[in-house]
Amino acid sequence: MKEASSLTPSLSGGGMLLQNCTSRMLIHHYANNMVHLMQPIIHGSSPFSKIYLPLAIAGSAHISGPSPLDHEMSPTAAVCHSLLSAAANNMQGLGSELPELGALACQHKQGALTALRSALGGLDLLSGGVGDHWIHLEAARQLQASRHFGGMISHETRQLDSICKMLRLFASTALHKPEKDAWPGSRLTFRNADATTLSTSVEYLYGITRDTASAIMKTYRLTQMLRYYTEASLDHPEALLQACEDLSDELACSSNSFSTMEPENEQMLPIARAQEEAFHAATRIYYSRSIQSCPCEDLNAEQRTVLNAMNRAEDLKTELSNAVARPAPITWPAFIASCEAMGEFRQLWSAWWERVKVYHMLSYTEQFNAIIRVWSAADEDDSNTLDWRRALKTLNIRILPV
Repeated sequence: MKEASSLTPSLSGGGMLLQNCTSRMLIHHYANNMVHLMQPIIHGSSPFSKIYLPLAIAGSAHISGPSPLDHEMSPTAAVCHSLLSAAANNMQGLGSELPELGALACQHKQGALTALRSALGGLDLLSGGVGDHWIHLEAARQLQASRHFGGMISHETRQLDSICKMLRLFASTALHKPEKDAWPGSRLTFRNADATTLSTSVEYLYGITRDTASAIMKTYRLTQMLRYYTEASLDHPEALLQACEDLSDELACSSNSFSTMEPENEQMLPIARAQEEAFHAATRIYYSRSIQSCPCEDLNAEQRTVLNAMNRAEDLKTELSNAVARPAPITWPAFIASCEAMGEFRQLWSAWWERVKVYHMLSYTEQFNAIIRVWSAADEDDSNTLDWRRALKTLNIRILPV
């Protein structure tokens, strides 16, 4: 595994403001054992080490004082609390015997939500989602909506903006009924769905090209519009149907290559390509089921492509030198394909989810548990047409499939 010094700023001396020994231990655990898990491709511009960690260190000065946080201190304090909560959860998942880790994770999670609420000027965010990630995603949406000069934001801000956009997108694809939206006119303007609106950092943050990310965004937007006309019992505009066909043609072509792979990351390129292949095939599944209502059994080729690509990415990681940290996969392709899986593919996907337990990611366990419940609900449905998103809603499960 890489030394933390190569990935993170100094955590000692004057650079480290945390006085609490337990908090210092958690921040070191994040730096040494978690940074490489946060994205599927190792890259020198990782925001988890270049942005989040310095912000957390800066916020550490504001998380232990008795006085309430002011508006300017709250953002960094929220990052610090979130990072410490994640580190405590990860250590607990690794089997640490420290009894206070569970309580620490809950304490810092609550601290993060409180600081986030303060940072956003007291917006009532805590009445919304079932899981905490929905609160953070709603906060991100409101923050993005408050910006009116997108062309003037910094590279770092654009990078974080793209992270928020992608996480909201992944979460939205798992919702039963997306928000309805009418066709905008004679031409479709995919609001924020163009590849150029995304930072190139999505390539190494998620192992996806901007073209494929844009295709997922477009598919989601089209489902919103189709639902609007279907539920209103109105004819679908010809231009809307043509846009659906155009996207189908777009998905039939391979996406463009990656543009941000650094020379020193040459060994990461095959992993990135495998992850992108999985994303592209999973997007075809998502499109085919959401837009065209194709039967699951007609998508066996796409199922096998996603499965083989996700396994190939893991095979390539096992070939990495022990000196290189092993990055954890983004699971959206596996989650989408697993939820749509039938027959032998369920067993094959079960084996894949078992395989990635090596990362000790609690979110993977939550996702696979949700998949198992979706399969059970589908098997009990006499019509054999149960949509897995509807099953999740019925089961009161909200998932962020990453």
